[in-house]
Amino acid sequence: MSELLRLASALRRSTDDQIRQLLRERMINSTPLRDFFDLAEALGKPTSIASTVAGLPKSQVEALEKIIAGEKPAPAAAQELTNLMLVETLDGSGFTAYESTVEAFSQFVRPADPSAVFEVSETLQSDIDRDAGVVIFETMQALTELLFDLEQRFIREVGKRNVGLPDLKRLANHLRKSNDYAREVYDLANLSGLIVLTDARWQLGQTAVDWVSWNPQQRFAHLSQSWRSILGDSSADELLASILKHTGPVSLSRELKLTYPFADGAVNSRISKLARLAELIGISADGWLSGWAKDIWTGEIEKATETAKSRLPATQRKLICQADLSLVAPGPLPTDIEIELRKFTETEQIGMASTYRLSALSISHGLETGLTEAAIRTLLTELSGKTLPQPIDYLLREGAQRFGRLTVGENGELLRSVIRSSDQILLQENLKA
Repeated sequence: MSELLRLASALRRSTDDQIRQLLRERMINSTPLRDFFDLAEALGKPTSIASTVAGLPKSQVEALEKIIAGEKPAPAAAQELTNLMLVETLDGSGFTAYESTVEAFSQFVRPADPSAVFEVSETLQSDIDRDAGVVIFETMQALTELLFDLEQRFIREVGKRNVGLPDLKRLANHLRKSNDYAREVYDLANLSGLIVLTDARWQLGQTAVDWVSWNPQQRFAHLSQSWRSILGDSSADELLASILKHTGPVSLSRELKLTYPFADGAVNSRISKLARLAELIGISADGWLSGWAKDIWTGEIEKATETAKSRLPATQRKLICQADLSLVAPGPLPTDIEIELRKFTETEQIGMASTYRLSALSISHGLETGLTEAAIRTLLTELSGKTLPQPIDYLLREGAQRFGRLTVGENGELLRSVIRSSDQILLQENLKA
């Protein structure tokens, strides 16, 4: 029986939860897959296997070595390898590695033991947590901006599961970050289910609507849970056992080298990606673990979220309205205010201090969504605490006067469209057309 057929058979015997966890840990895109054979083919690709082997913790590496050598492995570690579809069970209680796993494993060489290398942080844990809190805020803001951008634009797949440079540049400019940062934001959004790739187009995922309405604590909890799911239980347990031996700040890079001997042996190593995502989510800062990282590893997401909450920048219901039609938020805005503001403004720059701009088009869009001139005025006046500058006042009045001057409806009796307008000149021009 071919390896592909054996893999497909093993997948067919798995539960839905097991397959979901397999897809998360091996970071397989399930969208184009139609059946178990498609999934088996994706799992059997050399790059996928190499990436998975590179992300195995020490206990699983040792178990795989014994299985390949024909020796008896530790049962728990061998079962974990089976769940990852790297080995299969034999009749009885034995295990054997798939041929592709053996071939991929032979390409890896154990590095020198890094246990003698110690890294000492001169930074206090409180400073690490402070920096991680800022990163959490920036990442959540970047993801929100990406979702708004994706809702308004057609963003197609470029290459294999990539994003075009113009789309990356637009997001990067809004965030005042690099293109590489924007690419990582897309990657995180994809892995956390906020966006999906369908028919060669990036679209909003199932959790995108929830994300927009969530508060910062709920958003951080979702990102942490997504990261923890990719890490997996067995890897989390081994990392945690190593981390608990330390007092004071803990180096994430050192712990990863100690726990994952082959982590640097693959270009697209799962562990390398997890390390980058940990920095992006705020689980670590500049390579040092935050004070809530251990709670995430133990699966106590609520506790971790509560600890991280105190480090997030406080929101401010404050806006500076300027005569050049720009609106400056000197600090983070509450989610409900930001959503309302985006209905009638255009975003220029998003960050700890964000800039928005009013225009005739943006005001018209706000009125189309159901806002009124009075509602927009009230919101801007309350947030700024001052009388609106004359240019903004004029723009609002002019926008409200122009909006709805021409409406098109239907006449059910005559089965015809009906054009209405209070502007006789405009109405006459449309009748001529």
